[in-house]
Amino acid sequence: MKILDIGNTRIKCYEVKSIDSIDVVFDISAKRQTLECYIENYKNYKEEIYAISTNKEFEDFIIINKLRKIDTSLFEKLTDFKSPYEGYGIDRLINSYAASKLYSSNVLVVSMGSAITYDIVKNSKIEYGYITPGLIQRKECLIISVPHLQMPTNELEKARNFQKPSNTQEAIAYGIAKELLSTINTIKSEENVEVVITGGDANFFEDIFTIDKFLTPKGIFLAFKK
Repeated sequence: MKILDIGNTRIKCYEVKSIDSIDVVFDISAKRQTLECYIENYKNYKEEIYAISTNKEFEDFIIINKLRKIDTSLFEKLTDFKSPYEGYGIDRLINSYAASKLYSSNVLVVSMGSAITYDIVKNSKIEYGYITPGLIQRKECLIISVPHLQMPTNELEKARNFQKPSNTQEAIAYGIAKELLSTINTIKSEENVEVVITGGDANFFEDIFTIDKFLTPKGIFLAFKK
């Protein structure tokens, strides 16, 4: 089963044979021309390609290339797992479903990408969720507002050790890291849920919470194999 996950900054293609056998076929920047080159290589194969997209610029691409689009309506019919309101992100719906099936019926799903999303699932039902800026976006917003507060990218990676800062750059990184950790721990405690982290920046919390970067393809696989 080939699955195309089209995001705002990255596009990933997965080859899913089972829950425990998932390979990344390609991981590219979200550029139409680049994706067209990759997809062209698969047009001679008869295997159907499933696609989800949170990037509106690729809506017509999915239709033109006859990819099997997975939208909220289809996913809800396949799984009977409902989104809490109209317009809820298909990626968040799929990730929440996968986490509730594979980890716990009471779980906080944190997806760390261009944006950081928090989805609280109780008794295998999405209760609520919210969206905040991603790691890089937080850093860039601060630099735009206060140009003299520059921070090297590697400071964010170092901040995951949560050591007390010794200079301004470390203080910025520490503030971002501490804020995220506090938010997650607060929700975990208040809602009495397990925590699963997914998304491109999920490794930021490696060895602290459960990391599963394949929640999306796992959720789609489970839905169609149900």
